[in-house]
Amino acid sequence: MAMADLFDDPPSVADRMEPRTYNYRDASGEVRYRVCRGAGKRFWQQLPDGRDGWRNGGPADSGRVLYRLRELLRAIEAGEPVVIVEGEKDADNVAALGMAATCNVGGAGKWLPRYADWFRGATVFVLADNDAPGIEHAGTVADSLVGVAADVRQILLPGLPLKGDVSDWLEAGGDKEELARLCKDAPPHQRGGRLPLTGEGSPRSTAEGDDRPAPPRRIRSQVTRLADVKPRDVEWLVPGWIPRGKLTVVEGQPGLGKSTLLIDLVARLTRGESWPGCPSIGPRHALYLSAEDDAADTIRPRLDAAGGNAALVGMLVGGVLTDGDRRMDFDIDLAHLDGLAALEDAIEQEQAGLVVVDVFVAFLGGGVDSYRDQDIRRVMRPLSEVAQRTGAAIVLVRHLRKATGGGAIAAGGGSIGIAGAARSVILVEKDPEDESRRVVASVKMNVAPAPESLSFRVVEAGSVGRVEWLGVSAHTAASLTAARDGGEEVGGTRTEAAILLRSWLAEGPMDRQAVMKLAAESRISQATVDRAARDIRVRKAQTGYGAKNRSMWSLPLPNPITESQSDQVSRYEGTDSTVGIERIGVASAPSLEVEV
Repeated sequence: MAMADLFDDPPSVADRMEPRTYNYRDASGEVRYRVCRGAGKRFWQQLPDGRDGWRNGGPADSGRVLYRLRELLRAIEAGEPVVIVEGEKDADNVAALGMAATCNVGGAGKWLPRYADWFRGATVFVLADNDAPGIEHAGTVADSLVGVAADVRQILLPGLPLKGDVSDWLEAGGDKEELARLCKDAPPHQRGGRLPLTGEGSPRSTAEGDDRPAPPRRIRSQVTRLADVKPRDVEWLVPGWIPRGKLTVVEGQPGLGKSTLLIDLVARLTRGESWPGCPSIGPRHALYLSAEDDAADTIRPRLDAAGGNAALVGMLVGGVLTDGDRRMDFDIDLAHLDGLAALEDAIEQEQAGLVVVDVFVAFLGGGVDSYRDQDIRRVMRPLSEVAQRTGAAIVLVRHLRKATGGGAIAAGGGSIGIAGAARSVILVEKDPEDESRRVVASVKMNVAPAPESLSFRVVEAGSVGRVEWLGVSAHTAASLTAARDGGEEVGGTRTEAAILLRSWLAEGPMDRQAVMKLAAESRISQATVDRAARDIRVRKAQTGYGAKNRSMWSLPLPNPITESQSDQVSRYEGTDSTVGIERIGVASAPSLEVEV
């Protein structure tokens, strides 16, 4: 710590004779250090010298506490609102009104992020001084409390002169009732929000005229030359699907088996295995965060049913903050630095190669709007850095949005920034041809070619379900999303698809994958082919089991339509009748589908 951090100006002889002092006590009431205020608003800090005296100097950051900390903690425990101001004099004046008040040592610009932990679950009002450093300081304090405190509000008191504070406001006639009303009427703080400076002057002139000027700001760039970057290959947890040291999103509608699928992955990794078709790896530890399923009656039984090694799987259920003799338990909030620190500590303690967060938005504090791009990007970057530092693959589970449209990349709930920050996005969706089957398809893969889709079904295993893999699927994320939304995917019309289907199947049954390959060559999407197949009542027969399972397509049995029926509304009006496409909407018996 530099000497400049301890003094605004060196104390003069007059200062040292009669300074005003403010004692900073810890939660037990013991004095840790004090701030001295001399003539002309000169401030310096002192530490106990161990001989009932004082020596000039301030504590390290780790030893700093808030002013009036003991009173603050008592008020929070009693459920009372608390006030944060910029200086000790202001805190004492607000406390004289019967309201709990505090400030940090050093004034504006000296707030430490860890101070926020003392306000967990509290209602907090931050009173700003009416100058540029004060406005920025209040905003910084309020930002640090988002997601920690239950309610955070910034207030700039009305009628303040430039550089005015709450003490000036009280001297001008303000009282407790008016202060309480102003705090109550202030809007909840949104991260990044700043109050407007009032009165004559500008932020620049205010800063220049401040009796306690902030140090000059300098901005410099940080540049890394690519010539200094050593290339390396992407490391994989599940080759082609889930990279190590990066974020992956797994998304799908509730009840489709996302959690069961990920428990199957956890179980496979603890056995040294991977997903079907992927190379086996050595056994890996896993860390699981669950907001929806109980560990005892759901997660552990699912893991056992999948053949996992429970000794290699940890459940992260919370964090612990210790400050001297004080201990505080807290829930994991991935939008807060303490939650991220607890996650990183758990990854290192458990040596976890995989982290599953199920579901992601349940682990974001109340101050985060998951549909607001700015909020999400502030969360995703530090979370991505945790993955990078630890080398763990962090998998975030989310549901799909109710609204349709926008394609597969926009189907996930919340901000598009979630998918933007992830290097891999995986969709779990129903197979349009068989509702008992699920398809795992790649929506986005930034670091490798997109893998082939896989299919599985959830089968009964006692009181829970387990995954039964069925092999490769011809469906893609785009075709699955289009089928779910009931819209047209780009490429080809249903009329053209129906005509081509008739011609391809005229020679006899074909494997669905072969049909889709021909469709791709004709620039017709899988979703369009699937709908056209339903329109002309293509027969589908399942052959083989497991990885050898195939869907064989063939033309429908003859079902001539009458002249009166042909007069009904058809989706294919104007189609060449020689092709023999059956018109939809006719009142005939449905064709048979053969399932093997």
